[in-house]
Amino acid sequence: MAYNPTTIANYFITTYGSQYVPITVPQLIGLVYYSYGWYLAFSEGKSTLIKEPLVCRRTCATFDSLWENMLESRLNLYYKKLPNPQGNQTISKEDQHLLDRIWNTYGHYHGRIATLAFFTEDNPWRKSIIRGYSIVPMLKVYEHFKNKLIKAGTTAA
Repeated sequence: MAYNPTTIANYFITTYGSQYVPITVPQLIGLVYYSYGWYLAFSEGKSTLIKEPLVCRRTCATFDSLWENMLESRLNLYYKKLPNPQGNQTISKEDQHLLDRIWNTYGHYHGRIATLAFFTEDNPWRKSIIRGYSIVPMLKVYEHFKNKLIKAGTTAA
């Protein structure tokens, strides 16, 4: 099932964020991005976790409604849900399992997750922004994560 991106972000916030260890903006953007990419790779590109296109921003790739909801909240650290005018959806147990794997793999990177996601390799965001595209093609995200999966074997993420 495809969700709105703020539903995915709110899962990470409510499951792993706390007043004492909140989730940062770069961390949240990176976690949602990795969730989107790994879901595409594991589903062989046949289904998507998020029902919006991935948009190029100056320093990262994110989803418009998530970006707008973060701007509306005016926060830099999250331990309570983001506003979600699109409505939070119930996430299936199977999808929660994937999100938990994403957290266990990338959650400890905090603010460095954006650097890891967007600045350390030839990734779909970088290729898109250099070419002047405003949307990161889903196929390019799928191919990128599928290649990571093949390189790492089936234990990736």
